[in-house]
Amino acid sequence: MSKRKQSTPLIDYQVRHRRRLFAGEITDVSEVHQFFAHFLEHQDAIRVELNQFTKQELSAGFLGGMADMSRKKKAMVASAWNRLAGTWHLADSVMVHWNQRFIDVWKEEIPKQTQADLEAFNQKQAEQRAEQEAQRAYSRKCRENPVTLEEFRYHQDQWGTKGLSDSQLARFDMLRWEEHRRRLAKDGADQVNLKNGFDLGEVDAEIIETKHTKRGYDLFVVQFSHWLMRSDWLDVYQNCKELGGWYSGYDLDGAVPGLQFRTRVAAETFIRSLVDAPEGEDIAAVLAERQKIRQMGAADRLRFIAARQELGAQEALAADRKTNTIRRAAMADAIEARSRALIAEAATIRALATILASTEHHPLDGVFHRNHLRTLAGINAGNPDIRTAKIPRPWLWQRDCIQIYHILADTPGAKMAAAWILKQGEEKVVFPKGREEYAEKVVHFGQAPWYLIENMQTAQRLARMGITEDWQLRHALRAYRQIKVPAEEQDALTRAVRELIGTKIPGFFPTPPELVERIIDLADIEEGMEILEPSAGKGDLAAAAREAGGQVTCVEANARLCDILALQKLHPICMDFFQYQSEMLFDRVVMNPPFENKADLYFIQHAYSAVKPGGKLVAIAATSIQNYGSDFLAVTGATVYQNPPDAFRSAFRPTGVNTVTIVIERPEGEALTKASTVIEDKVGAV
Repeated sequence: MSKRKQSTPLIDYQVRHRRRLFAGEITDVSEVHQFFAHFLEHQDAIRVELNQFTKQELSAGFLGGMADMSRKKKAMVASAWNRLAGTWHLADSVMVHWNQRFIDVWKEEIPKQTQADLEAFNQKQAEQRAEQEAQRAYSRKCRENPVTLEEFRYHQDQWGTKGLSDSQLARFDMLRWEEHRRRLAKDGADQVNLKNGFDLGEVDAEIIETKHTKRGYDLFVVQFSHWLMRSDWLDVYQNCKELGGWYSGYDLDGAVPGLQFRTRVAAETFIRSLVDAPEGEDIAAVLAERQKIRQMGAADRLRFIAARQELGAQEALAADRKTNTIRRAAMADAIEARSRALIAEAATIRALATILASTEHHPLDGVFHRNHLRTLAGINAGNPDIRTAKIPRPWLWQRDCIQIYHILADTPGAKMAAAWILKQGEEKVVFPKGREEYAEKVVHFGQAPWYLIENMQTAQRLARMGITEDWQLRHALRAYRQIKVPAEEQDALTRAVRELIGTKIPGFFPTPPELVERIIDLADIEEGMEILEPSAGKGDLAAAAREAGGQVTCVEANARLCDILALQKLHPICMDFFQYQSEMLFDRVVMNPPFENKADLYFIQHAYSAVKPGGKLVAIAATSIQNYGSDFLAVTGATVYQNPPDAFRSAFRPTGVNTVTIVIERPEGEALTKASTVIEDKVGAV
C-alpha cells in the first residue's frame, strides 16, 4: 500500500496475517479464529481506515482482485471490507440466503472450522502455489527460450513476436510450416489455391478453327488452358479488342466459346504477343514446345527453363558490341548486367530443381514457374530484414479514391465497394481481410492505379505458391536466400576501361583491334622475346604482345591508365617515356604513340635507341610523319605501310586522323650511326 497521511494499523494487521494464511504459515486453526475475532472486534474501525483509500487505490487489488472503478466509493469500500472478513472462511464456497449478509454467515461458520479444515485449506493452497510456480516457470521458458510450437504460440499470445530473435522466429515459422504440411497431408489437400488464377506465363493457348453458327463465316477461337488472374485477363482482353477480336461465352449449337477472331493471322498475332514468340517463328511449334514443358514434372520443367535461359543470356553476354561512346557503353553495361542477372537466376532455378527432385517437401515446393521465383526475388530485394516481409495488401492513395468512387457509384454491382471507399479517411486506404472483393471491383470497373494491380497480382501469385500468411512468406524467403545465386559483378577491368569513355586524356587514342593484329604480325614476336611498349595506354598492344609470347615492359605516363594496366597484370612503369632510363635493350618495340606536335616522331626516335641490334620496332604514326620525319625514316631504312583511312573512326576513342604503320629493323652489330646521331639530336630538341 502507498504511504498516506493517517496510518491504517488494523488493515495492515489483517493483511499481514492474510498473507501468512495464503503462504501456508498458519498451521493452528485457533489463529484463524483469533484473527477473525480481531476483525469482528474492530470492524467499524477497519471500515473507517478503508475510507482513507482513494478509488484508484481500492481498485489496485491490494486485497487480491481488481475492483470496478465505475462503482461508487462506498460500494468499493464495502467490497474490500467483505474480502477482508471472508479471508478467514476456509471453505471453497458459502451459502447465503437472500435475506442474509455474508458477515452473518461467517460469524456462524468460521468459529466452527476445525484443524482438518485448515490442513485441507493449506494443502489446496500448496497445490495452487505449485501450479502457479509451474505456470510462471513455463511462462519464463516461453518468453526466454521457446522451443516447441505450443511454447512459441504462448509467447505470441502473451507478448507478440517482436521479442523473438531472428533464429527463434525462423524456428517458429518452420514449426508452423511443418504443422501446415501435416494438416494438408491429413486432409489430402493441395496447398495451391486454384481460385486465384494462373499467370500468363503459366498458361497455354490453342487456336480452334470453326465457323459462326448463324452467319457461317470463318472464326478462329483462342482458348486458354487455365483461368487467368483478373488483372491479366483485362490486359489480354484489351489486346484482343485492339486486334479486332471479341469474347463469346456461347457454347450451344456447336459454338466454341473463347476469344473470337475473324482471321488466323489475327489469332496468331494475339498469341505471339502473349508468349513472346519471335516474329516469323512458327506459332504452332512455339505452342507445342510450351505444352511439352507443361507436361514435364516440376523439377524437369525448371531445369529446362534454366538451361534455355542460361544459353540465351550467355549468347547475349558474348556478343560483340561497340562501346566507344558514353551512350553505347551505358547500353552495353545494361545488356551485360541483365545477362549476368539472368545467368544467376538460371543457376538459382537449377538449384531449386535439384532440391525439388530430391526432397519430398520443401518450403518452395509451390514454385513451379520462373515468375514465381521472380516474385520472391522482388519481395526479398525489398526486405533486407526478413521480419518486415508481408503479404502485400491491396491499397489506394486517398487522392485516387474520389475518382474511383465516382466510377463505382454508378456501376451496378459495385455500389457497396464505392460506399466503403468513400467512408475511408486515411491517406493510405488499405483493404482489410474480407474486403478483397472491393479491390477486385476497383480493378474490374474503376480504372485501378498500377500499384493496386501490382499488389494484387503479387498476392495472387503468392497464393498460387501456397503462401497466404506472413509466416509462410518469411519461411519461403529464408529457403530462397539459401539457394539464391548472386549475379557476378562486372569485372574491374571492364568497368575501369568504360569509365574512360568521355574522359579527355591528351594523346590517348587506343589502337583498334585490326591494327593491333597487324602490328603483332609485323613484329613477328617469338616466345620469350623482350618487348617494350613505351606508350602503353590501356594495354591493347601490350596484352597482344604478351599473348604472342613476349616478356612485356610497359611505360605509361598517365596514372589512371597505369591502374588499368596493373589490373591486367602488365606491371607498368608509370612515368614519362622520355625520362625512362634503362640499360636494357629490347628485341621488339611495339607502339602507338601520341601524334600531336610531331610527338609520334620523337617517341619513335627515342624508342629506337632501346632496340637491340637485330631487333625490330613497329609503330603507328600520323601519315604526315612521312614529311616531317622523312630524314629519320630514310636513315633507318624504315618500311611504311598505309593504314585504312577510317581505321580509327570506330575505335575506342574515335578520330579521323589518317595513319601509317612503320617498321624499322636495327641491323646486327650496329654501333653509333648517323641514325643514332639523328635520334640524339631530336631528343635534345625535345
